[in-house]
Amino acid sequence: MTAIMGASGSGKTTLINFLTSRSTRGSTILYDGELLVNGVPVGDLSPLKNIIGFVPQEDTVVREATIKENFEMYGRYRGVKNLGKRVQDNIEALDLDHCKETIVGDEFQRGISGGELKRTSIGIELMSHPEILFLDEPTTGLDANTALDIVSHLRKLCVTRGMGIVAVIHQPRPEILAQFDQVLVLSDGNLIFDGTLEEIETKLINLGYSLPKFETSVDFLMKLIDIHQIKTNLAKNFDLNEGKIQVLANLVLQERIESITLAEEKFNMSKRSTILDSIDRKLSLPMKEESVKSHLIESVSEYRSTKIEDALDPELMLKY
Repeated sequence: MTAIMGASGSGKTTLINFLTSRSTRGSTILYDGELLVNGVPVGDLSPLKNIIGFVPQEDTVVREATIKENFEMYGRYRGVKNLGKRVQDNIEALDLDHCKETIVGDEFQRGISGGELKRTSIGIELMSHPEILFLDEPTTGLDANTALDIVSHLRKLCVTRGMGIVAVIHQPRPEILAQFDQVLVLSDGNLIFDGTLEEIETKLINLGYSLPKFETSVDFLMKLIDIHQIKTNLAKNFDLNEGKIQVLANLVLQERIESITLAEEKFNMSKRSTILDSIDRKLSLPMKEESVKSHLIESVSEYRSTKIEDALDPELMLKY
Protein backbone atom coordinates (compact mmCIF):
# COMPACT_ATOMS: atom_id res chain seq x y z
CA MET A 1 0.00 0.00 0.00
CA THR A 2 1.26 3.42 -0.98
CA ALA A 3 0.12 6.79 0.38
CA ILE A 4 0.47 9.95 -1.71
CA MET A 5 0.68 13.09 0.41
CA GLY A 6 1.30 16.78 -0.10
CA ALA A 7 -0.08 20.23 0.56
CA SER A 8 -2.99 21.64 -1.44
CA GLY A 9 -1.90 22.25 -5.03
CA SER A 10 1.17 20.01 -4.79
CA GLY A 11 0.05 17.79 -7.69
CA LYS A 12 -1.45 14.75 -5.92
CA THR A 13 -4.63 14.55 -8.00
CA THR A 14 -2.74 15.36 -11.20
CA LEU A 15 -0.37 12.46 -10.55
CA ILE A 16 -3.10 9.96 -9.76
CA ASN A 17 -5.12 11.06 -12.82
CA PHE A 18 -2.05 10.51 -14.99
CA LEU A 19 -1.34 7.07 -13.56
CA THR A 20 -4.94 5.99 -14.16
CA SER A 21 -5.02 7.44 -17.71
CA ARG A 22 -7.70 9.91 -16.70
CA SER A 23 -5.66 13.01 -17.59
CA THR A 24 -5.69 12.99 -21.38
CA ARG A 25 -6.02 15.29 -24.35
CA GLY A 26 -7.64 13.33 -27.11
CA SER A 27 -6.01 9.92 -26.91
CA THR A 28 -2.53 11.11 -25.91
CA ILE A 29 -1.21 11.57 -22.37
CA LEU A 30 1.05 14.58 -22.09
CA TYR A 31 4.12 14.16 -19.89
CA ASP A 32 7.83 14.89 -19.64
CA GLY A 33 10.53 12.31 -19.02
CA GLU A 34 10.53 8.53 -19.43
CA LEU A 35 7.51 6.39 -18.60
CA LEU A 36 8.25 2.88 -17.30
CA VAL A 37 5.96 0.01 -16.32
CA ASN A 38 7.77 -2.71 -14.36
CA GLY A 39 11.02 -1.27 -15.71
CA VAL A 40 9.91 -1.46 -19.35
CA PRO A 41 9.54 1.80 -21.34
CA VAL A 42 6.00 2.40 -22.61
CA GLY A 43 4.46 5.23 -24.59
CA ASP A 44 0.95 5.09 -23.21
CA LEU A 45 -0.79 3.88 -20.05
CA SER A 46 -4.24 3.52 -21.56
CA PRO A 47 -3.83 -0.24 -22.38
CA LEU A 48 -3.55 -0.83 -18.62
CA LYS A 49 -7.01 0.58 -17.90
CA ASN A 50 -8.51 -2.92 -17.72
CA ILE A 51 -6.37 -3.85 -14.73
CA ILE A 52 -6.69 -0.51 -12.91
CA GLY A 53 -9.51 0.53 -10.60
CA PHE A 54 -10.15 4.13 -9.57
CA VAL A 55 -12.27 5.39 -6.68
CA PRO A 56 -12.84 9.16 -6.95
CA GLN A 57 -13.21 11.43 -3.95
CA GLU A 58 -16.89 12.00 -4.75
CA ASP A 59 -18.87 8.78 -4.40
CA THR A 60 -20.48 7.83 -7.73
CA VAL A 61 -23.26 5.40 -6.82
CA VAL A 62 -26.95 5.07 -7.62
CA ARG A 63 -28.54 6.52 -4.51
CA GLU A 64 -31.95 4.93 -5.11
CA ALA A 65 -30.50 1.42 -5.37
CA THR A 66 -29.27 -0.94 -2.67
CA ILE A 67 -25.62 -1.82 -2.17
CA LYS A 68 -26.15 -5.22 -3.79
CA GLU A 69 -27.98 -3.68 -6.76
CA ASN A 70 -25.14 -1.18 -7.30
CA PHE A 71 -22.64 -4.03 -7.43
CA GLU A 72 -24.83 -6.03 -9.82
CA MET A 73 -25.41 -3.09 -12.18
CA TYR A 74 -21.72 -2.30 -12.47
CA GLY A 75 -20.85 -5.99 -12.82
CA ARG A 76 -23.27 -6.37 -15.74
CA TYR A 77 -21.86 -3.22 -17.34
CA ARG A 78 -18.34 -4.67 -17.16
CA GLY A 79 -19.47 -8.11 -18.34
CA VAL A 80 -18.38 -9.88 -15.17
CA LYS A 81 -18.66 -13.67 -15.21
CA ASN A 82 -20.04 -15.49 -12.17
CA LEU A 83 -21.74 -12.22 -11.24
CA GLY A 84 -23.54 -13.50 -8.14
CA LYS A 85 -20.38 -14.92 -6.61
CA ARG A 86 -18.35 -11.80 -7.36
CA VAL A 87 -21.02 -9.59 -5.78
CA GLN A 88 -21.17 -11.68 -2.61
CA ASP A 89 -17.39 -11.96 -2.34
CA ASN A 90 -17.01 -8.19 -2.44
CA ILE A 91 -19.86 -7.65 -0.01
CA GLU A 92 -18.20 -9.98 2.48
CA ALA A 93 -14.72 -8.55 1.90
CA LEU A 94 -15.99 -5.08 2.79
CA ASP A 95 -18.21 -6.19 5.71
CA LEU A 96 -21.40 -5.00 4.00
CA ASP A 97 -23.44 -8.18 4.38
CA HIS A 98 -25.62 -6.70 7.12
CA CYS A 99 -26.74 -3.78 4.92
CA LYS A 100 -26.50 -5.16 1.38
CA GLU A 101 -30.28 -4.83 0.86
CA THR A 102 -30.35 -1.23 2.18
CA ILE A 103 -30.64 1.60 -0.34
CA VAL A 104 -27.69 3.98 -0.47
CA GLY A 105 -29.89 7.01 0.22
CA ASP A 106 -29.17 10.74 0.13
CA GLU A 107 -29.97 13.93 2.00
CA PHE A 108 -33.68 13.39 1.39
CA GLN A 109 -33.93 9.66 2.10
CA ARG A 110 -32.05 7.94 4.87
CA GLY A 111 -29.79 5.09 3.83
CA ILE A 112 -26.38 3.73 4.71
CA SER A 113 -23.69 5.46 6.80
CA GLY A 114 -20.75 7.46 5.44
CA GLY A 115 -18.31 4.62 6.02
CA GLU A 116 -20.62 2.12 4.34
CA LEU A 117 -21.01 4.51 1.41
CA LYS A 118 -17.26 4.75 0.92
CA ARG A 119 -16.91 0.96 1.14
CA THR A 120 -19.68 0.66 -1.46
CA SER A 121 -17.76 2.93 -3.81
CA ILE A 122 -14.69 0.76 -3.31
CA GLY A 123 -16.74 -2.40 -3.88
CA ILE A 124 -18.08 -1.09 -7.19
CA GLU A 125 -14.51 -0.80 -8.48
CA LEU A 126 -13.67 -4.24 -7.12
CA MET A 127 -16.32 -5.75 -9.41
CA SER A 128 -13.89 -5.43 -12.34
CA HIS A 129 -11.26 -7.34 -10.30
CA PRO A 130 -8.44 -4.80 -10.72
CA GLU A 131 -4.83 -5.67 -10.02
CA ILE A 132 -4.16 -2.18 -8.67
CA LEU A 133 -6.63 0.18 -7.05
CA PHE A 134 -6.20 3.97 -6.92
CA LEU A 135 -8.22 6.08 -4.49
CA ASP A 136 -8.46 9.87 -4.34
CA GLU A 137 -8.74 10.94 -0.67
CA PRO A 138 -10.89 8.00 0.51
CA THR A 139 -10.89 9.25 4.13
CA THR A 140 -11.86 12.89 3.50
CA GLY A 141 -15.07 13.90 5.26
CA LEU A 142 -15.08 10.86 7.56
CA ASP A 143 -14.56 10.82 11.31
CA ALA A 144 -11.30 9.40 12.63
CA ASN A 145 -12.64 5.94 13.52
CA THR A 146 -14.48 5.53 10.21
CA ALA A 147 -11.40 6.66 8.29
CA LEU A 148 -9.30 4.07 10.11
CA ASP A 149 -11.92 1.44 9.32
CA ILE A 150 -11.75 2.28 5.59
CA VAL A 151 -7.96 2.07 5.48
CA SER A 152 -8.03 -1.18 7.49
CA HIS A 153 -10.34 -2.71 4.88
CA LEU A 154 -7.98 -1.54 2.13
CA ARG A 155 -5.12 -3.18 4.00
CA LYS A 156 -7.06 -6.43 4.19
CA LEU A 157 -7.72 -6.33 0.43
CA CYS A 158 -4.04 -5.71 -0.20
CA VAL A 159 -3.06 -8.75 1.87
CA THR A 160 -5.78 -11.23 0.95
CA ARG A 161 -6.02 -10.45 -2.76
CA GLY A 162 -2.45 -9.41 -3.47
CA MET A 163 -3.77 -6.13 -4.83
CA GLY A 164 -1.64 -3.00 -5.18
CA ILE A 165 -3.30 0.00 -3.55
CA VAL A 166 -2.38 3.67 -4.00
CA ALA A 167 -4.32 6.32 -2.08
CA VAL A 168 -4.12 10.08 -1.84
CA ILE A 169 -4.34 10.77 1.90
CA HIS A 170 -4.92 14.16 3.51
CA GLN A 171 -3.76 14.77 7.11
CA PRO A 172 -4.06 11.18 8.34
CA ARG A 173 -3.77 10.14 11.96
CA PRO A 174 -0.61 8.14 12.82
CA GLU A 175 -2.54 4.87 13.16
CA ILE A 176 -3.99 5.37 9.66
CA LEU A 177 -0.65 6.17 8.07
CA ALA A 178 0.91 3.15 9.80
CA GLN A 179 -1.23 0.89 7.56
CA PHE A 180 0.80 1.97 4.51
CA ASP A 181 4.06 0.39 3.38
CA GLN A 182 5.29 3.34 1.37
CA VAL A 183 4.80 7.12 1.43
CA LEU A 184 5.21 9.52 -1.51
CA VAL A 185 5.36 13.21 -0.61
CA LEU A 186 4.83 15.86 -3.29
CA SER A 187 5.47 19.60 -3.22
CA ASP A 188 4.92 22.06 -6.05
CA GLY A 189 4.85 19.23 -8.58
CA ASN A 190 8.08 17.69 -7.28
CA LEU A 191 8.51 14.27 -5.68
CA ILE A 192 10.48 15.12 -2.54
CA PHE A 193 10.24 11.83 -0.66
CA ASP A 194 9.66 8.18 -1.53
CA GLY A 195 10.11 5.62 1.25
CA THR A 196 8.88 4.39 4.61
CA LEU A 197 7.71 6.41 7.60
CA GLU A 198 10.87 5.54 9.51
CA GLU A 199 13.00 6.88 6.67
CA ILE A 200 11.24 10.27 6.84
CA GLU A 201 12.32 10.79 10.44
CA THR A 202 15.86 9.62 9.71
CA LYS A 203 16.18 11.95 6.74
CA LEU A 204 14.93 14.99 8.66
CA ILE A 205 17.34 14.30 11.51
CA ASN A 206 20.23 13.89 9.06
CA LEU A 207 19.32 17.27 7.56
CA GLY A 208 19.67 18.83 11.01
CA TYR A 209 16.06 19.31 11.99
CA SER A 210 14.88 18.86 15.57
CA LEU A 211 11.53 17.10 15.50
CA PRO A 212 8.84 18.51 17.83
CA LYS A 213 7.78 16.25 20.68
CA PHE A 214 4.07 16.24 19.92
CA GLU A 215 4.23 16.12 16.15
CA THR A 216 4.85 13.20 13.80
CA SER A 217 7.70 13.32 11.32
CA VAL A 218 5.18 13.38 8.44
CA ASP A 219 3.27 16.34 9.89
CA PHE A 220 6.54 18.20 10.41
CA LEU A 221 7.66 17.51 6.84
CA MET A 222 4.29 18.67 5.51
CA LYS A 223 4.68 21.98 7.35
CA LEU A 224 8.13 22.51 5.89
CA ILE A 225 6.86 22.23 2.32
CA ASP A 226 3.50 23.99 2.68
CA ILE A 227 3.74 27.27 0.75
CA HIS A 228 0.80 28.71 2.70
CA GLN A 229 2.52 28.00 6.02
CA ILE A 230 5.74 29.55 4.74
CA LYS A 231 3.93 32.72 3.63
CA THR A 232 2.19 33.00 6.99
CA ASN A 233 5.48 32.79 8.89
CA LEU A 234 7.22 35.23 6.58
CA ALA A 235 4.40 37.75 6.86
CA LYS A 236 4.61 37.51 10.63
CA ASN A 237 8.36 38.02 10.77
CA PHE A 238 9.12 40.34 7.83
CA ASP A 239 7.61 43.79 7.37
CA LEU A 240 7.13 43.40 3.60
CA ASN A 241 4.18 43.69 1.23
CA GLU A 242 2.30 40.65 -0.04
CA GLY A 243 4.04 40.54 -3.41
CA LYS A 244 7.51 40.42 -1.88
CA ILE A 245 6.39 37.85 0.68
CA GLN A 246 5.24 35.66 -2.22
CA VAL A 247 8.64 35.96 -3.93
CA LEU A 248 10.49 35.03 -0.74
CA ALA A 249 8.08 32.18 0.01
CA ASN A 250 8.68 30.66 -3.43
CA LEU A 251 12.43 30.84 -2.85
CA VAL A 252 12.10 29.22 0.57
CA LEU A 253 10.03 26.38 -0.88
CA GLN A 254 12.47 25.80 -3.75
CA GLU A 255 15.42 25.71 -1.36
CA ARG A 256 13.70 23.26 0.96
CA ILE A 257 12.68 20.95 -1.87
CA GLU A 258 16.26 20.86 -3.13
CA SER A 259 17.76 20.42 0.33
CA ILE A 260 15.51 17.39 0.92
CA THR A 261 15.70 15.76 -2.51
CA LEU A 262 19.37 16.41 -3.30
CA ALA A 263 20.93 15.83 0.11
CA GLU A 264 22.37 12.49 -0.94
CA GLU A 265 23.72 13.84 -4.24
CA LYS A 266 25.18 17.19 -3.20
CA PHE A 267 26.94 17.57 0.11
CA ASN A 268 26.45 21.33 0.16
CA MET A 269 22.68 20.82 -0.02
CA SER A 270 22.59 18.54 3.00
CA LYS A 271 22.47 21.40 5.47
CA ARG A 272 19.31 23.36 6.12
CA SER A 273 19.76 26.65 4.27
CA THR A 274 16.43 28.43 4.16
CA ILE A 275 15.17 31.78 5.31
CA LEU A 276 12.97 30.51 8.10
CA ASP A 277 15.55 28.07 9.45
CA SER A 278 18.36 30.64 9.76
CA ILE A 279 17.54 32.13 13.16
CA ASP A 280 19.38 33.69 16.08
CA ARG A 281 21.96 35.48 13.92
CA LYS A 282 23.84 38.70 14.61
CA LEU A 283 22.56 40.40 11.47
CA SER A 284 18.91 40.74 10.55
CA LEU A 285 16.47 42.62 8.38
CA PRO A 286 14.03 44.99 10.12
CA MET A 287 11.18 42.74 11.23
CA LYS A 288 8.01 43.04 13.25
CA GLU A 289 9.39 40.64 15.83
CA GLU A 290 12.96 41.60 16.64
CA SER A 291 13.42 38.41 18.65
CA VAL A 292 13.51 36.48 15.37
CA LYS A 293 16.89 36.93 13.63
CA SER A 294 17.52 35.97 10.04
CA HIS A 295 20.71 35.94 8.02
CA LEU A 296 18.87 36.34 4.75
CA ILE A 297 21.29 36.32 1.84
CA GLU A 298 23.31 33.36 3.11
CA SER A 299 20.12 31.38 3.61
CA VAL A 300 19.62 30.61 -0.09
CA SER A 301 21.83 29.36 -2.90
CA GLU A 302 24.02 31.93 -4.64
CA TYR A 303 22.16 32.05 -7.94
CA ARG A 304 18.94 33.06 -6.14
CA SER A 305 20.42 35.89 -4.10
CA THR A 306 19.76 38.38 -6.89
CA LYS A 307 16.06 37.49 -6.78
CA ILE A 308 16.00 38.31 -3.10
CA GLU A 309 17.72 41.65 -3.76
CA ASP A 310 15.02 42.42 -6.33
CA ALA A 311 12.32 41.59 -3.81
CA LEU A 312 13.66 43.88 -1.09
CA ASP A 313 13.86 47.65 -1.04
CA PRO A 314 17.38 49.10 -1.47
CA GLU A 315 16.98 50.77 1.91
CA LEU A 316 16.37 47.44 3.59
CA MET A 317 19.33 45.90 1.78
CA LEU A 318 21.55 48.79 2.88
CA LYS A 319 20.47 48.34 6.49
CA TYR A 320 21.18 44.64 6.19
